[in-house]
Parts: sequence; structure tokens; C-alpha cells
Amino acid sequence: MNYKFPVPDTSSIQPRPADLVFPDRIPKMKAHICMTCSGKVEGFDSELSQKEFLISGMCQKCQDSIREWDKKEKVPVDSPKATA
Repeated sequence: MNYKFPVPDTSSIQPRPADLVFPDRIPKMKAHICMTCSGKVEGFDSELSQKEFLISGMCQKCQDSIREWDKKEKVPVDSPKATA
């Protein structure tokens, strides 16, 4: 697949508290391996997706699937489900 934006530079990724739970986050990101699906990270559709990778370590495909899931799960604020 052709992406508009390359995988960002991962050489300066800093440890975060979440690394205690996900100790393989930094090594996987530096190796361009997705934290979610363990697939090869090849590039991104936008600069925002590049930034998201530096936070979550997710490839474009996994980011897209999360966004699609999120769209399906949106509940209007005045819905009975929203107040439950």
C-alpha cells in the first residue's frame, strides 16, 4: 500500500509510565512493529496518524479500525444509554 507519510523517526521515543505494563512498546516501535496486531508499520495517511503512532504504536490499519469502531459506538448525549 502506498502511504503519503513515512514512519516517523523513533530514535527519540522516551519511556512512559505505560511501559511498565507494555515493556515491549519502545523496542516494537523502533522496529516498526504494530503494538496492536504485530504487523509491519509501513507508513501513514496523515501527520495525525504519524503522531498517534508515536503515542500508541498502532499501524494505520489498526488506527483506522479503532476509528471505525468508535464511530459505530457513538451514543447521543440525550440517549438513555448515555446516562446509564
